[in-house]
Amino acid sequence: MGRAWSLFHKHRKSAVLALALALAVFGPAQAYAQNPPQPCDNETDADTPDVQCPPGIPLDPNGFEMSQAVPLVDGNTQLLWPPLVSAIGHQETVALYGAYGNDERTPTSGPAWDHYVQGVTEAGNIHAINGAIVFLFIGFSNCRIEICGGDMDIWPGDPNTLQGQPCSTPCPNPRKISPSSYQPWNQAGDGITQRSFMYQVYSPQQHLVGNHVYVFDGAKGHETLARWDPNGFYLNNNCAILHENFHDPECNYKRVIQDLEANGFDRSQVQAVFIKMSTGGPRCDLSGFHCAPGVTEADAYTSERYLGNILRYLKQGYNGNPVRFPNIHQVFISSRTYGGYAQAKKHNACNLNPEPYAYEEGFAVQRLIVAQINHADDGYSGPVDYDHAPWVDWGPYLWTNGDRPRQTDGLVWCNNNQPPSQCSNHWDVRYGDLDQQYQSQFWGDLTHPTFEGQGKVANQLVNFISDSYSGPHFVQPWIHQ
Repeated sequence: MGRAWSLFHKHRKSAVLALALALAVFGPAQAYAQNPPQPCDNETDADTPDVQCPPGIPLDPNGFEMSQAVPLVDGNTQLLWPPLVSAIGHQETVALYGAYGNDERTPTSGPAWDHYVQGVTEAGNIHAINGAIVFLFIGFSNCRIEICGGDMDIWPGDPNTLQGQPCSTPCPNPRKISPSSYQPWNQAGDGITQRSFMYQVYSPQQHLVGNHVYVFDGAKGHETLARWDPNGFYLNNNCAILHENFHDPECNYKRVIQDLEANGFDRSQVQAVFIKMSTGGPRCDLSGFHCAPGVTEADAYTSERYLGNILRYLKQGYNGNPVRFPNIHQVFISSRTYGGYAQAKKHNACNLNPEPYAYEEGFAVQRLIVAQINHADDGYSGPVDYDHAPWVDWGPYLWTNGDRPRQTDGLVWCNNNQPPSQCSNHWDVRYGDLDQQYQSQFWGDLTHPTFEGQGKVANQLVNFISDSYSGPHFVQPWIHQ
């Protein structure tokens, strides 16, 4: 972060001068009062009102509930969540595959093993179609920033140029035929290198994927789970992202296909999909203690329902329409990063994804995969067996309990916690302007990733596609084609 500080001071004088000139010409009222700058406008949506937080939210990050939250990768089949299991009756197992534990390969028989074998089989069926294997990433703003980076920082017009806090901006993406100098990732031009997943995959002279493999970012700011579910938001709302003035359940998928075609691909080449998104404006937690009036279904279960609908759409299409990605073989899902810092002064935390909802998104993914392992609808997933849905499994598990290192790999999620914390002088979430004089006006949402947080997620994805993580299964048969 030292480089960010040096750049901060280097550019401050010129930035303040530019602001002074703007104020001299337009006056303070015109410069800020009449047209106040907004951070990353392309991540917001005027049709979504502020959501009032349920009782008790945001939680105290050091309180009883969150102090008891264990990353799924650190759990076991005897550990349950929420902590008050005997009082509320929920029994969500803290492990990637629920009662099956954290590894489908042990024992080497039974439903989980069969699911693992099916995944290896699907991986072996992926091959270049017309010279390309498209690995498509879909989701919301956090996903886009982590996969592709942003080409601008938050708060244009701030007097203290806010380096290293990228917006979710459209991704150049790889092209089927492009000059060797073409860069398919974003950089903000602020002197700080964003080590997004796309940057790490394509910036080395020897790419991390084969010549026929194209990592493609289809994510978009604000497009939460309901907006990817064809039975969700766009079933009853206009497809504004395509400037359509009519309802279009396939809105996001049509946008992605347009982007693919603009870069020389077609939908038949999409054979693996990565998903990272969540519900918007969470209303109820698994314990039932933090639910808005009249809301009884936990957001984790709602998310599972959305994900089940998305999987069936990817396999079967919508309402008799042609399947958008007819050659899909694998789907990987990652749940959210830590959300316990989402308490910025000028932003409603519940328009973001505070705890415990961010943590509980992991159970939505876990339950969906277990439903496929069991070939049984669990009441929320819907039918997700191989006849109804593509094979699905975990991408990298990203949640960790703030600055508490998780046992598996020591991962922490930082918001500049003071010494002796390992997070001192590190911001993984947008913090806004560090100058107290401007903090109230140029705030950070403490949720979207900075260049540091982006790099942590991207590193997890790089490990996921590398030999060291996934060995001979899931992606290795095709990722280097």
